[in-house]
Amino acid sequence: MPIVSLNPKSFVKGGIGAQEGAWEIAKCRCVVHQFPANSQTGEQSAPTCMIQLELYKIDPNTLEHIDDEPVYEYLGWGRKNTLDNIRPGNKAKPEDTDAIDLGGALGTEGNTVYGDPVNGFKIYNVCAAARFLAALKDKGFKDEILDRGYLPDLEGTKFEAERVKTGFTPVNAQAGDRERTMLGVKKVYVFGYERKSRTTMLPPKTAAKKATPAAEGRPAAVPAVAAAATVTVAAAPPSPAPAAPPPQPAGNGSADGELSGELYSSIAIAGLEYIAKEFKGLEKKRVQVNAGVMTYLMRKTKLDAVSKKELLETTFKDDDWISAACLDKGIGFEPGVKAGEGTFLFPSE
Repeated sequence: MPIVSLNPKSFVKGGIGAQEGAWEIAKCRCVVHQFPANSQTGEQSAPTCMIQLELYKIDPNTLEHIDDEPVYEYLGWGRKNTLDNIRPGNKAKPEDTDAIDLGGALGTEGNTVYGDPVNGFKIYNVCAAARFLAALKDKGFKDEILDRGYLPDLEGTKFEAERVKTGFTPVNAQAGDRERTMLGVKKVYVFGYERKSRTTMLPPKTAAKKATPAAEGRPAAVPAVAAAATVTVAAAPPSPAPAAPPPQPAGNGSADGELSGELYSSIAIAGLEYIAKEFKGLEKKRVQVNAGVMTYLMRKTKLDAVSKKELLETTFKDDDWISAACLDKGIGFEPGVKAGEGTFLFPSE
């Protein structure tokens, strides 16, 4: 189906997250998200289509990460745009003008926003997603990049954030309730699409093995429908099925209170394979990879906090181990000047 532009010129009039400071967009996707129920009333909003930003705090002078933990910001398309109107979509290439409708199941993730051609949709310029994109455009983000609606184009963008008042009063709001705000942009340090494209990056003093191509397994693109309107905010292709979880130790994740180095290594290798699929074709800083591995450990293993930390220290934070593991998996790895730094280049196939 046709792609919906992210350019604010195409829009019609009509809490918790990144606070003020400098941030980098590490990942940008279109997701079906549902906020937790209200702790006081028990009420819970229905799942809806949103832009999800995975953000990392950076130093405004060096533009380097200063925190390993990501912050997630969710940008909505307005209450009138339900899952009947817009949903996560996917397109094979950034320049494609057709996208696949990925559906509205909770947790669905895509690299573009799909607009339903039957029910129709309108992107009002007062919603959180529209106002954030308009702020990026005002600071110089290119029209032609926004027009193609490919969300990963935002990845790598480094900017100074501000919180902007929504002007919206929630139903049943009470005195003392915190006023709602949305993410804004004061300044852009780096536009993600300006990052130098690197097609090869080999481990030092060695040649990386060719990665084994991964099976695509993607649904065929939906042909464009005449006169049909669709919203597609480019979202990354659906992630391949995650690697099978590694063997789990008993109890809270430790066998007899201690894990062997061999088991640590096997779990770490499974984590590396998992994030290689998540970061397919992308260049990532070591801190981002470590954060991705920690997410994998939390979701896919039963390791306790101490075991997770020990695993990272003996594998992903060890230059010799990570260089050998990346070489074996066909992943480019370039150590940084300082200990603990480095850059990964994940194969696109």
